[in-house]
Amino acid sequence: MKVHGWGGGKPTGKTNKKGRPILQQRRSPLVDELERKHNRRLGNCGTIYIGEKGTMYTSTYGSGAGILEKELNEAFKKIAVYGVPVK
Repeated sequence: MKVHGWGGGKPTGKTNKKGRPILQQRRSPLVDELERKHNRRLGNCGTIYIGEKGTMYTSTYGSGAGILEKELNEAFKKIAVYGVPVK
């Protein structure tokens, strides 16, 4: 399994209207590629887990877990809700 994380940011030296620093987003080209391929927004921070059967993702702090491949994600949702494997 390969794991890729993205998020956070590098200070640009600029501030917004509220005086907070503006950060340059750290984002892997892989995230953009997967968003286009699966027509899905993965957000500004998260982790991607690339396995033999599919690609799983979690958003910030491990919340919002899902599988990018639609058919696998439907089975994942059933397991997450009912706690039983789907054949």
